[in-house]
Amino acid sequence: MGRGQMLEVRSTRELANTFPKDHEYVQVSVEVPTGEIEMTVVWPVDRSPKNVWTEQGSKPASEVPKSAVERLQDGRTRFLHKVARPPVGDTITLSWDW
Repeated sequence: MGRGQMLEVRSTRELANTFPKDHEYVQVSVEVPTGEIEMTVVWPVDRSPKNVWTEQGSKPASEVPKSAVERLQDGRTRFLHKVARPPVGDTITLSWDW
């Protein structure tokens, strides 16, 4: 790519019958310079998280306010997390308790 050009990369994963433990997580590792990472988790209608946390790099986990976890019209629960310009080498983690 030439200087100033942008490339958008999307990765969508649909997981079924997973996350059986009381505390679960998903992660993304920053491997190249990135303008923004957006992570969205949508939980099933019958299994909403009790608590949600975000964690990045060596920073301690931070609990997400309940107001940031959204109830969708179809009854599922969703959380959207955006990180602008994350450092290369960082790992971004979304974790939750059932």
